[in-house]
Amino acid sequence: MIASDIGLDDLSLGYNAPMDSYGHILGRVVTGGGGELPSSLALVVSRATNRLGGAGYYHDVLGNLVTMPAADGVGTVSMTYLDQGHIGTLTDAAGVVWKYYYDADGKRRIKAKTAGGAATEPDGQGGVRLVADRSYYFYEGENLICQQDIGALVQDESQYEPKFLLLDHLGSTRAELVFDPVSLAPQIQEFYDLMPYGEVIDPPTMQENVLFTGKSRDIESGLDNLGARSYSSAFCRFPSVDPLTGSARNPQSWNRYSYAVNNPLRFIDPTGMAPADYWDERGRHLGSDGQNDQRNLIVTNEVEATQIKNADRRGQPTPTTNITSAVEMPSAAVRQAIGAAVQRSNSPATTCQQIGENPQPDARGGRHEEGGLWGSINGVETVAPAVPGPAGSTSADSVSMVTGDSVNPNVSAQQMQSVDGQYHVHPAGVDKGRGFVQGPSSQDYRLGVFRTNIVVGARDRTVYFYNTTTTIATFPLNRFLALP
Repeated sequence: MIASDIGLDDLSLGYNAPMDSYGHILGRVVTGGGGELPSSLALVVSRATNRLGGAGYYHDVLGNLVTMPAADGVGTVSMTYLDQGHIGTLTDAAGVVWKYYYDADGKRRIKAKTAGGAATEPDGQGGVRLVADRSYYFYEGENLICQQDIGALVQDESQYEPKFLLLDHLGSTRAELVFDPVSLAPQIQEFYDLMPYGEVIDPPTMQENVLFTGKSRDIESGLDNLGARSYSSAFCRFPSVDPLTGSARNPQSWNRYSYAVNNPLRFIDPTGMAPADYWDERGRHLGSDGQNDQRNLIVTNEVEATQIKNADRRGQPTPTTNITSAVEMPSAAVRQAIGAAVQRSNSPATTCQQIGENPQPDARGGRHEEGGLWGSINGVETVAPAVPGPAGSTSADSVSMVTGDSVNPNVSAQQMQSVDGQYHVHPAGVDKGRGFVQGPSSQDYRLGVFRTNIVVGARDRTVYFYNTTTTIATFPLNRFLALP
């Protein structure tokens, strides 16, 4: 794999991450000049076990990495695990012992920098309290929304000031926005450049704790807390195995240490496990049916969602036969094609038309529909993008297109042995305070005859699933595109 980036200072940065035939990343070699890039690194990986080898790397019988070299190459970091994935204690290269505490859902709630290995100290009243240096973590669903550092873990007093994190399409922090205490004018306090697997370029003096895909990074180890497991951006892989088994249909899943099927520019791993099965309509992970079959299901019934969540807390899967409200998302390839259609709808187009009509170009972008069909051609899933619809006006009730009017006649519904679904984008444009309807229209419902019918609201960033009578599920567009 070759990765490159144009940094914030217009420097061409990059590295080569060689990969063997088993999909193991074998290190990185810096190829671009300028900036403080992550240093070159050579990794030895066993083809028999997928584990890291060589000096300084040791695993326990469950496959958890228990010893690894420190990030700066001086000394080692050692870890003990509470189970398969959750680190209970960590001893850093300086010999300081850190302890981690989790709730019943497996989310980390407290981190303590111990004093001589003890996480508590006398409180002066005959009892004990946590040591002074600690962090608390707060969540909304699966998402970390607040980290409170106390004692020496506070890097400077400015951390107490309100700040906003500006994120990229993966949810990674790219800049900090603060407000001047006198003028209240917004200003960028810090920029962050990240390489594909989360390595930081030109690390700032006061580095934000929440960096890669919105997860917390530990200064003591450099590991990111993803939920079920920790992740190492330095090694471009997990230090412990996926608690869910791989799938025969997806050979990439056989390597249970790899991150996001080795495609970190497109996918994220929101829970530290293989692609999960069940999600609610807000994009929050609910649980799994225990089968890593690459199916992602939206559960629309709140009772069933609670049932799945409670089973997941007990470490139990929920069979799909027990769920009646699940709406299946299309494959990752189809979802990426839908994301590309949203981008085209937002961009100027010169060939907007319907069959038998003259072109009505969209000179500004955001005022025409894009879409298409997907299905099977000779047993291979195939997406057939359609000719863009004509430019419309927000004063009209709707704009339109023909999803079966394929751009490429050789890849069309006529060549498909089965048509599995259709998709189209409702434009994002707004004129004089009025915008295009974002959800399915009455005409969409009449034509919602396929197994899967999707409208994407480009302005409200929502994916709508519908049939011939109603909308059956919604899902956030960013999560729809990021799931493996």
